Amino acid sequence: MERGKKLVMSLLFLPLCLQGKEDIKNVLFIAIDDLRPTIGCYGDSYAITPHLDAFAAKSLLFRNTYCQQSVSGPSRASMLTGLRPDEIGVTDLSTHFREKNPHITTLPQLFRKNGYEAIGIGKIYHGSLQTQDSISWSRLPVYNLSIKKEEYTLPDNRHGKKATAVEIADAPETSFMDGKVTREALTVLDELSVSGQAFFLAVGYIKPHLPFSMPLEYWNLYKDRPVVRNKSGYDRPLHSPTIAYHNWEELRGYTDIPESGDLSPEKQEELSKAYYACVSFIDAQIGQLLDKLRTLGLDKNTIVVIWGDNGFHLGEQSLWGEIDQLRTRL
Repeated sequence: MERGKKLVMSLLFLPLCLQGKEDIKNVLFIAIDDLRPTIGCYGDSYAITPHLDAFAAKSLLFRNTYCQQSVSGPSRASMLTGLRPDEIGVTDLSTHFREKNPHITTLPQLFRKNGYEAIGIGKIYHGSLQTQDSISWSRLPVYNLSIKKEEYTLPDNRHGKKATAVEIADAPETSFMDGKVTREALTVLDELSVSGQAFFLAVGYIKPHLPFSMPLEYWNLYKDRPVVRNKSGYDRPLHSPTIAYHNWEELRGYTDIPESGDLSPEKQEELSKAYYACVSFIDAQIGQLLDKLRTLGLDKNTIVVIWGDNGFHLGEQSLWGEIDQLRTRL
C-alpha cells in the first residue's frame, strides 16, 4: 500500500476459520479512529502490530476498500447504515442521520431486531451527544462520548482543552480511555459467555486520533528508530483540486504546533513516531480481545470485523491530519 497515494482506507478482516460446522452467531465489531494502513499486514515494515498481523494471516484481508467520506461523522454514519453520506444527509460532525431518515435500520439495530444483544463500548458513532443513536443498542452504550479531558492521561493536560499533540505517559494502560474500553469489553465478554446470548459487540477505540497519547512502553518501540519517508509520496498529484488541501486546522489547535507555516523536521519525526506508537497501543488492546475470545471458547462461533473510519495524513502532500472539517460541508 502506497501511503502517499491513497487518502484513507478501511480495514476489514473476516476469519475464514469460522466457516466450519458450528453456526456463526456472534459478531465482534472493532472500530479504530483515524487509522491508516500503517500495519505490518499491509506491507508497512516500520509498524509494530503483531496481533493484527497474526489475525490477518488467518483471515480475509481487504486491500482495496475506502471510506465514504474522509471525516469521522459521515464515514461512521454511512458504514452503520449502509447508505452514502448524500443519501442520509450526513456530511459534517453534528448532523444525525435520523433527522432525514427517522425509520432507517442501522447495523446493530438489525442484529438487535433479530434477537441479538447489541452492545456498544467506546466510539462507534461519532463521539458527540447529538450523533448517538440509542435505538441501535440493547443497553446504554458506555465510553461513547468525546470528553476532552479524557483524551489525555497526565494531570497537567486534563483541563478540557487541547494541550500538546503528543503525550507520553508512564502509566498503566487502564489510565487511558482505550484501556478502559478494553477492560469494559473483556468484562462484557465474560458476561456474555455465561449467559450464552448471541451478541453483536461493537468496541470502538479512539487512538490513533489526536492527541497522540500512549503509554511509555509503546513510544519506546519507536523512539530510537528513524522514520523513513518516501519523498515521491509527498508531492501533490497532478491536476488535483485545490479544495483537497487545507491548513490542518485540527492539528494547529495544539499548544506545541505553530499556527502557520511548516513543521520542523524534529516535530514531523515526533508526530509520525507518536502516531505509530498509538497504532501499536491499539494493536495490543485488540490482542487482549482476541485472547479473551479464545480463552472463553467464543472464537469458534464469532465473526470478528476490524475497520478504520477515515485515515490520517502524516505529511503527504504537505498535509497533517484528517481533511479540513469545514470543507466537508461544501
